[in-house]
Amino acid sequence: MKVILKQAVTGIGGAGTVKEVPDGYARNFLFPKGLAYPATKQKLKELEATQEAKAQEIEAKRGEYQAILEKLTDMQVSFGKKATKTGKLFAAITKEVIAKELGEQLKTKIDEDNIQIDQPVKSLGEHIVKLAFSEDLAGEFKVIVLAEEE
Repeated sequence: MKVILKQAVTGIGGAGTVKEVPDGYARNFLFPKGLAYPATKQKLKELEATQEAKAQEIEAKRGEYQAILEKLTDMQVSFGKKATKTGKLFAAITKEVIAKELGEQLKTKIDEDNIQIDQPVKSLGEHIVKLAFSEDLAGEFKVIVLAEEE
């Protein structure tokens, strides 16, 4: 059965990907969890239109995105958080928090979907985070987490 993934599914693909999967896997796992929907002709046309619109938006803002990525090379975002003696944070730093802080430093809006981290940051130290507007427009910056003084 052909399905369109709503979000990334490990071992299958990323959001917006059209994949052929076994019928039972689609009916018993993907559909009930809201991870995918059937790839009908209408849904495939809608997906194509959405991807085309997103590509046009990226192309229109390419200069702006490149300027942001140039500033990003030497940038670091710092957070002071409460942590245990072993360096584990009491509250993780999520993509949303990173996007907001980065946006404030760059004086522009950064969409949290463009921040790429495997998991929220849960420990003190230096972490490398990727900012990607598209496959060819991406850069990395440092997130530094320090222990908050009490």
